[in-house]
Amino acid sequence: MKKVAITGGLSSGKSTVCKIFQDLGAYTVSSDEIVHNILSSNRTLQTQIIDLLGSDILTNNLLDREKIAKKVFSDSEKLQALESLIHPAVFHEIQSQYDSIKTDKRYELFVAEVPLLYETSSQGLFDIIVTVLSDENQSKERFKTMKNKSEAEFNHRMMRQLSPKEKAARADYIILNDGSIEELQSQVTQLLSKLRSI
Repeated sequence: MKKVAITGGLSSGKSTVCKIFQDLGAYTVSSDEIVHNILSSNRTLQTQIIDLLGSDILTNNLLDREKIAKKVFSDSEKLQALESLIHPAVFHEIQSQYDSIKTDKRYELFVAEVPLLYETSSQGLFDIIVTVLSDENQSKERFKTMKNKSEAEFNHRMMRQLSPKEKAARADYIILNDGSIEELQSQVTQLLSKLRSI
């Protein structure tokens, strides 16, 4: 079973593309969901993060992602230290899920949403890489509306990533998300047909 990574800039439509792939018969995983799950269940990781950032990142004895984000937002050293703890656990879980379903005939593809694929030098873990490209202003509006975040945070986060154009240049395939949901569905369907023939 082919392993496909979906990457791209902030709020470019990666999750929507993954959902379309899922509707078309792919097994999908989300790095963000994995992070959420391991932050709430991995005791060893929880302790390491508290040691790194302090106990004030807890709310009702649980790690608070908003508090964590604020702590590392303007501290690149702490952010790098946090990512060095979280990213290996995320990719371990992605591989674990792949291993558990790779012979399952119900699924045509294994598709993982990995926003920081190139930034973590993890592209070698996948057979095929797809970058979702979207107009920056559209992405910014989605980020502000759907995530309830500021434009300043959008710009700050994007500065930490490879540019979407660079991600597109390195990818095997590009999906453009500047039109309607129907146009996006059509592109994903066409791409799936190509991937079936490889």
